[in-house]
Amino acid sequence: MPGSVTQCNGAWTSNRFSDIHILVTTPETNALLDAVIDVASGMSLKSTLQRIANNAAALTDAHYAAIGVRGPEGELEEFVWAGMTDEEADEIERFPEGRGLLGHLLAHPRVMRLDDLTTHPTTVGFPAGHPPMKSFLGAPITVRGEKYGQIYLTEKRNGQPFTEEDERLTQSLATAAGVAIDNARSHELREDLALVGDRERIARDLHDLVIQRLFATGMSLQGLIRQERLEGEVADRINAAIAELDKTVKQILQTIFALQDTGIGGFRRRVIGEYEAVRGLLDYQPELIFDGPVDTSIPEQIAVHAVAVVRELLSNVAKHAKATWAQVTVAVRGEELSVTVLDNGIGFTEPTRRRGLSNIAKRADSFSGLFTIEPNEPKGTKARWQIFVPNED
Repeated sequence: MPGSVTQCNGAWTSNRFSDIHILVTTPETNALLDAVIDVASGMSLKSTLQRIANNAAALTDAHYAAIGVRGPEGELEEFVWAGMTDEEADEIERFPEGRGLLGHLLAHPRVMRLDDLTTHPTTVGFPAGHPPMKSFLGAPITVRGEKYGQIYLTEKRNGQPFTEEDERLTQSLATAAGVAIDNARSHELREDLALVGDRERIARDLHDLVIQRLFATGMSLQGLIRQERLEGEVADRINAAIAELDKTVKQILQTIFALQDTGIGGFRRRVIGEYEAVRGLLDYQPELIFDGPVDTSIPEQIAVHAVAVVRELLSNVAKHAKATWAQVTVAVRGEELSVTVLDNGIGFTEPTRRRGLSNIAKRADSFSGLFTIEPNEPKGTKARWQIFVPNED
């Protein structure tokens, strides 16, 4: 039985069998579709966020809209606004710094609607040159529990408070903004992985090709002195050349160490460094997954242990598993940090030396945690290290 399509009050209704699908073509849905298309098309993050801010203001009839994006350390990484010209924005003494009401929204990620933001107990006032504002609607931008920032709107044009419908639309746009930010950071991480891989390759080439040749040349010159029983000025000049070769070798070794040290901070990137170091030992690429706010909720005294666990478990896969696939997941859920490594290898067998695994277990014990090794169905091994991470707030 063929379906039928009719139009009613601007809505297209498709009826096929007993199913009814409705697509309402309104400014609201068009704006949301614009946001989704921007995210999918790979536009620059700032351009995408600007479109989302503009659409948020238009959808809710707000005079002003803004999106603030937080970096791994909580700093303001990106800030876009709508409702002011560049000249008007230049008159403002400083942009928001995450204090007062906006800091409260970031620390307590939930939607907030206020008739008059100046009466909220966390308000700290406006900087010089900032336009006056009263009605307020703010929504957090989060992805998988990680706080990425916030979107907020002020001064509804009709003089009325923001509505529940405004709140719903703003939450949808906050979700689109979260996807855009997550995509941008994933792309940045891929670039970091490529950079680390290039540095490792250059370091290997320096070590395998250059240093070995220099060593061989130095040993050949030393052998020549002994074989020919050279003395005097000729021997002195050859010994001087050997000393220069030794100095050059030391300088190249320092360069190799610098290349192998990625120089990029953050728990996530340190884990990536360990992943890259082991990946070169395998003829396949393990999957690497981060879940939750891994960069913002792991204190240094715990991060050093977690990075060491990733290193040891990945090394075990490379040395003993005989696998063709592996997956590493580093996750923060609530106050739990876990490192899980799966493979499809030959399965776990009791090692003759347990020092590495014992160290992992001790690291878990020191934080009242747990380390387990069990079969990974249908084949292989599942190693899981999980600890409690106290909230420092």
